[in-house]
Parts: sequence; C-alpha cells; structure tokens
Amino acid sequence: MHTACTQPFPQPLARSQERRQQAQKIYPELSQKIENPLARILIFPLNFNYEKGGGPDSDGERYATNFAPRIPFTIMEDWHILSKSEISWVHQKDTTGFSGTQEGWSDMIQTFFVTPRRSIGWDSYWGIGPTFVMPTASEDGLGSDQYSAGPSIAVFRQKGGLTKGILVNHVWSYTGEDDAEDVSVTLMEPTLSYTTKRGTSMRLKAEFRHDWERNQWNAPLQIGIGQLTLIRNQPIKIGIGYNHFILDEGNSADWGVEFQISVPIKSPRWSFIR
Repeated sequence: MHTACTQPFPQPLARSQERRQQAQKIYPELSQKIENPLARILIFPLNFNYEKGGGPDSDGERYATNFAPRIPFTIMEDWHILSKSEISWVHQKDTTGFSGTQEGWSDMIQTFFVTPRRSIGWDSYWGIGPTFVMPTASEDGLGSDQYSAGPSIAVFRQKGGLTKGILVNHVWSYTGEDDAEDVSVTLMEPTLSYTTKRGTSMRLKAEFRHDWERNQWNAPLQIGIGQLTLIRNQPIKIGIGYNHFILDEGNSADWGVEFQISVPIKSPRWSFIR
C-alpha cells in the first residue's frame, strides 16, 4: 500500500519567490532606484570582491570588502546633497609592485553631489560636486599616501525599466608623503541596466580609469544581475557580477567576481519614494 507524499510546508524556493513578490508589491520602484547613484534614498551597499591575475607575475589575488554608504541631505526645498563615503578592507597577494601580502584598509573616497529635485527633462537627473581621497590605507600598496581632490559629475536617466547614465571624476594630489608618487587619475563609469516588473535588474557597467602619471588604463567590464527581496520585512537587494578587465595595463587583474548586498533604510525624513 502506497501512501501519498505530502508537503505540509512551502519549499524554500516557494518561500523565496513569495518574498520577492511581496517586496516588489510593497516597493514597486525601489529595485530600479537602487541602480541610480543619484536617487535620493538612504542606502548602505556592501560588496565582496575577488580578483585574479595581475601583479609582476600575473598570478596575484585580491579580496576586498567594500563599504559605500550613500546619505541624502536637504539644503533647500528643491536642492539636495548626496554624500557617498567609500572604503575597503583588502587582502591582496602579489598584485602590485610590492611582493608578498598586504592586508588592511584602503584609502577613503568621499564624494558630494549637489542635485536638483526636479528632472531636467526626459526623466533625467544630474549631480555635480567634489571628490576627496584621504590616505587612510594601513599598509604600503593599499593606497597612494597622498591627499587628492577634484570634480565629479553624473547624469542619469530612468524611463520605464531602463536606467542609463555616466559618472565622471578626476582627482589630483595636492599634499602627502614626500616620497609618494603624484596622483592624477580620471574615472569614467558608464552604466546600463534594465529592471523587470519582478524587481530583477540586469546590469552592464564599465569603469574606465586612466592614470595620467603612469599613462596606464584600467577598465573592468561588469555583467551582473540583482534581485529585490525581503528579509524580516526589510527590503534588501542581492546581486552577483562577473568582471572582465578589457584594459589591464600596469599590474591590474584579469578577471573577478562580485557579490553585492544593498540595504535601503526608510526613515521619517527619507522614504523610498523619490
């Protein structure tokens, strides 16, 4: 005699799907807003990176945990400031001109964007402001030993499920250790992503970085996917990405992978709605 097999509880995949559906129902625009660096939401992204290759013998390895909280402030009724602070805890081996292993904090990068509340048209927004680099690296090889600063500008458009735009900055060193090399670096970050009605985002992003002092290019191209879900009623976006270095002059890696967690915070002052 055969007894029918029953499932008294939902399976893990069913529960996961239910959380995703609930997150998108409660916060229908949040997944796409997280893709926009100019969206005025309080958010704490956390990225875990692994890179392989580079270094003197092209066999280096690098692990990094990146913290990059983004905090909006109101300065006038129609104008806001977005503060983005970025710092990483790094463990690397044979990835730079230094042999052996280095571990510790990287330099800290602080950017402020002044951005208007209203669109400039075509659902487009812009932001402009300064970027500062502070020599907080705890070991040689993890930072520049220089204080640097320069302008940043970003323009992004969101229409339907599509997000596209570019962020550009340039920093020059102005003081620091006497024996440290000067800094003059340009960064260009074009981004294209599409967010479905289920809160799934597919992203294509590049980081073109040119070091004018060494005349070297570094350009990882990332293909990634992210999903908005709920964990104990807290919306969280989880994503993964693959990085391929299409320009890898000067000890840069060959490829890498990234795991991303973005935690938006709802407060009485800042909701998830733009």
